[in-house]
Amino acid sequence: MNTFLKIVFSSWLLFVSGCESKEGLDHNARLIASEKRIPLSFDQMSRIDQKSNSKFVIMRIKNNEDYQKMWDTFQFKQDLKEVDLDKKDVIFLGLYESSSCPYSIKEINPAEKSKLTIIFSDIEGNCTVDESPRSFVMAIDKKFSMNIEEVLLVQGKQKIVLPIIEK
Repeated sequence: MNTFLKIVFSSWLLFVSGCESKEGLDHNARLIASEKRIPLSFDQMSRIDQKSNSKFVIMRIKNNEDYQKMWDTFQFKQDLKEVDLDKKDVIFLGLYESSSCPYSIKEINPAEKSKLTIIFSDIEGNCTVDESPRSFVMAIDKKFSMNIEEVLLVQGKQKIVLPIIEK
């Protein structure tokens, strides 16, 4: 019965909210890439969240030249993903995760005017305490992106708010 209610509620949410992309991400934001890499200069680029004592890099890119440079800085092995930077901005997120419990983005939600919410999928099981690099790249509609001042990262009950860095 519990599973049945979840299915009914999820179907209702999809109906009420309209069309969603295949990844289940908001139509104004989509995941472009994710790799287990961070910049060599991560420590110099990163901001520390005082509550979690974790380091993060969150950069907004608005033009092709900076996009290529940041892609190279983050050391992505895959080819640069094409993005229409006349209509979209690109957000780079770098962080550390447990190697036994890797992060995956469940939802990118530009629901608030000045805040982008990134919700990670639930992690199950016991996770090691090591730090393994992880980077995400997202494309976001410029109309929304221009107002973003902060990014809210949500993992289960943990919430971290960080300022976005303009490149």
